[in-house]
Amino acid sequence: MSASTGQPLRVALFSTVQLNPYVELLADGVRAAAPDIQVTCEGRLSLGWVQRNRRQADILHIHWPELQYAGARARARWRRFISFMAGLALARQAGLRLVYTVHNLNQHEGRDALFNALANAALFAWADALHVHDEVTAEALRRQVRRPERIHVIPHGSYAGCYPDSVSRQEARRLLGLPQEAFVYLMLGGLRPYKGAEELIEAFRSLDDGAARLIIAGHAHAPAYAASLQALAQGDARILMFLEHVPDERVQYFMKAADVCVLPYRQVTTSGAAVLALSFRKPIVVPAIGPFPALVQAAAGICYEPAGVPALRQALEQAQAMDMESAGQAIAAYLETIAWERLGAQHAEVYRHIAGGREARRAGG
Repeated sequence: MSASTGQPLRVALFSTVQLNPYVELLADGVRAAAPDIQVTCEGRLSLGWVQRNRRQADILHIHWPELQYAGARARARWRRFISFMAGLALARQAGLRLVYTVHNLNQHEGRDALFNALANAALFAWADALHVHDEVTAEALRRQVRRPERIHVIPHGSYAGCYPDSVSRQEARRLLGLPQEAFVYLMLGGLRPYKGAEELIEAFRSLDDGAARLIIAGHAHAPAYAASLQALAQGDARILMFLEHVPDERVQYFMKAADVCVLPYRQVTTSGAAVLALSFRKPIVVPAIGPFPALVQAAAGICYEPAGVPALRQALEQAQAMDMESAGQAIAAYLETIAWERLGAQHAEVYRHIAGGREARRAGG
């Protein structure tokens, strides 16, 4: 509740992402922690939206801006980009406060590089608060922006309880055709070149372990890339490929069947896939880049130097020697620290911190 107006603070979260429940979970966390703040989830930020709603919102919280203007046709991308930028400018002129969650410092495939550079430049300059999930990203951002005091570090929240989780390990393995005694490595999520599935296949194939299994599951955005992964795995019956979107109700089959999740990324800012793995109590095998080392230290897993296939192979071997019971306990303790209500309270404090000028303007009419 605003002390100056007696009205609730109104926050609109903007994201066009449909397959990741992050924004809805954030909204629920803020509502639970701060009932005095009204939170809505919106899709596309446009000039028209701001024109219609600028008196019904105090704070606009932007997520994944590169997807706000994405599209198959160049004309549509240009139109959405111009509307997005004009909407930001009008919001700022109208006195609305802006928060930008930096999920990616750079767009991974380099698409729409000019649009992304311009959008980031505007958001870095205009945002009243810049939210990142870890100190490594915060430090990188401090080197890019003026007024670094606007940067707030709040971790990525847990996905525990967000997906069905009723199947047993034994049943999950039976459904996927996996031996009960196998040590199972899993790579789950959208498949793109920057995620390093090629190195994982090569490293796994070099393991002299007939009982091990590797599952790669997720939609490959480019058919040619899917074909290249299938070709790399061909001839090794230990590798199971499910190159299609994994519906929410089937996520548990893969997670419950796995012993560890492997994320051999070549670059990373934030990894929802790592948090998802931890949310199912699975240790992670990750390169020592970006947020991964701190995440392994806080929860459980193995970090390897990103020096190529031999280092990844050694990490895969080390994973089999992990104490899974102790790892599960460490992960459970970490998940308590990233419960959404707890994080929602931290976001609410950021909202309240930046809202003063907006509330004063609203009180004055």
